[in-house]
Amino acid sequence: MSEWVEHDGKGMPVAEDCFVLVRFRDRSPHYENSGSERMAGSWHSNVPRYSNWHHEGTSGDIVAYRVVAALPIPSPEPVTPPKQGS
Repeated sequence: MSEWVEHDGKGMPVAEDCFVLVRFRDRSPHYENSGSERMAGSWHSNVPRYSNWHHEGTSGDIVAYRVVAALPIPSPEPVTPPKQGS
């Protein structure tokens, strides 16, 4: 698990599939404790005012985050074509 990182409010700083703990402007502890991890993308919206990652000066702005785990990208398994004429 990483250390807490201050967030500047300029969009989502990690990949959508990273699991993070977050700290909100209002300091509500609901999502900064172990067991409350969520994918970073779950806090994001393409409309900035609806994204917790974009600062709007509200209590729901994410002001710090902590990466808990990043999901590895699975390698594609090789595909064996069927034998011709069998």
